[in-house]
Amino acid sequence: MAETTGQVPNRSATERAPAARNNFGALVILVLALAPQIIELLTSCAGLIFNFSGRNPLQVLAGHGSALLLAVAGLATQSFGGGKAALSSDTLLALIYTYPMLAVALFTLLVRLRAPQDYFGGVVLMAMALFSLWASSDLQGMHGFSFGGMYSFSNTAGDFYDGSGWSAGGNYSGGPLQVGLAYTRLNGTTTDPFAKIGFTSFLGQPVARVNPTTGAVTDLFSSGNFRLDYSGALVLAGSYQLGPARLMGNVTRTTFKADGVTSNMWVGEAGTIYNLTPALQAVGGYQYTNFEGAHWHQFAAGLTYHLSKATFVYGGFDYLRASSGVYPVIGGHFAPSTSDNQSDVRVAILHKF
Repeated sequence: MAETTGQVPNRSATERAPAARNNFGALVILVLALAPQIIELLTSCAGLIFNFSGRNPLQVLAGHGSALLLAVAGLATQSFGGGKAALSSDTLLALIYTYPMLAVALFTLLVRLRAPQDYFGGVVLMAMALFSLWASSDLQGMHGFSFGGMYSFSNTAGDFYDGSGWSAGGNYSGGPLQVGLAYTRLNGTTTDPFAKIGFTSFLGQPVARVNPTTGAVTDLFSSGNFRLDYSGALVLAGSYQLGPARLMGNVTRTTFKADGVTSNMWVGEAGTIYNLTPALQAVGGYQYTNFEGAHWHQFAAGLTYHLSKATFVYGGFDYLRASSGVYPVIGGHFAPSTSDNQSDVRVAILHKF
């Protein structure tokens, strides 16, 4: 009880001081509460430019504005009317998602948080659950949203951590626009950092040794036995169909942790698939990666020609250039280069059975 009320004896004045209110956190939750409405408004504005179907901005403002103001009255009318008057999707969004999140934002503003990180993590999970509940209120359409998750056991008797993993994500598909968000975590895995990304030092540990005389590099974990406490990848991706071209982009933050040291790798990608003819496609892309003070750029281009519905030929070219101290390696599939760049050419024929 004393721990809860902050009256634990033998504590310093700093430890006894109440936690500060988190005004910024409350503001973030407020924006999160209105995020679906804001996203639809921005999408409708983009629709005026790119000419895709859907409600116009005035219809979005009127629909969500009236729903936010009159949702409770609409629910009362529906209840006392014998359930015959169906609630609109905008009203359900306000009742199921926005109102509870607004209450959480107000609560966050008024209370002093003892464990902000745990609290806001719980808020995010709550938001995902409420949003999924709203999206599933229309089982036939799901409002363009879909969700999924998975869990993998370690397959080792008595060890539920090493080798286990889980993933969760959601996707929105509406007309030419697709947006997805996913997180995947792998626990207790092993890797070969030098072979995968060309680093001689990884998470503060040497993973490759360079001979100062010959420049030859010795991979210290060539058997792939560098153990990670965990790795977690958060990915936000989207695509947009613009005539014959599909524009694509994604941002990924991958967190690695080993022996108490944590580091984040940021990757940004942009590209397009352009239908030159019904059978011929051109592919182009760019990738930027930043990790532990180093960075590298990768460019890719290719052509795909469909011989039939099941068979196609493909030709592609990749070029990667890295900053000083990195031995570039494309995709972790080749031996790291001894210079600051690496390139490859690929030709293939594929048949789907």
